[in-house]
Amino acid sequence: MDGEISTDELHERIMRAYAELEKRCDFIIIEGSGHPGVGSLMKMSNACVARMLNAPVLMVTGGGLGNVVDNIYMGLALFEKEGSRCGPSSNKLIPEKRDPYPGLPDPCPCR
Repeated sequence: MDGEISTDELHERIMRAYAELEKRCDFIIIEGSGHPGVGSLMKMSNACVARMLNAPVLMVTGGGLGNVVDNIYMGLALFEKEGSRCGPSSNKLIPEKRDPYPGLPDPCPCR
């Protein structure tokens, strides 16, 4: 920020670090922080980094309904805008709260 570090420099650092890990690891798990938009101030959101690295995303949400569903759709929209591959997974979604809303993504589609 304020000219101390550029987006291009961040991009190059991330790509170099990832390339080094790829040489040494059979697979890599990348943990984002917060929500998909974290890092947007530097034009380097979690969704942007996922696209840069061509990394599929498993977005894990909390339980409940209202806010969780809002966050899922908001996150999916950002990942889609960035061209990232993303699938949501709801953690501890209470079945009684989900059942009346058939349009929600299935939190456990492999049942």
